[in-house]
Amino acid sequence: MERTIIRSRFARSTQAAQTATPTVPGVPDSYSARVLKLIPAEVVSLYVSLTALTLTLPTRDVAEWLAFLTCCAATPFYLLLIAKVKSALQVILSTIAFAIWAVALGHPFETAWGLQTYGAMSLLVFTFVVPAFLRD
Repeated sequence: MERTIIRSRFARSTQAAQTATPTVPGVPDSYSARVLKLIPAEVVSLYVSLTALTLTLPTRDVAEWLAFLTCCAATPFYLLLIAKVKSALQVILSTIAFAIWAVALGHPFETAWGLQTYGAMSLLVFTFVVPAFLRD
């Protein structure tokens, strides 16, 4: 599956002609496909791995914040250079999605003003509402 969200019939048929990915010409992405394409799962898994590695460090808080900031900065680069996402809106929304996922996962937000609870609530709203508005 290609990573860029297809929002219009014209863009889908043009993109299908340029790639070898099997697509149905003239059909924009479904809601579930838009949900999957907005979640930067690769960056979230990197973040989870990095925060797990910080558990034994004496400066755990600093390392967790460094992991968060690094992954926030890396998300747009990953999407543009590796995943070949062409939509600036999708890159911005996926970067926001990563930040929300990180807050919801906890470290280092567990003790920061109850952010983990708000992050979990934001995750629910963002994941299910934003893809619905990415239609034509």
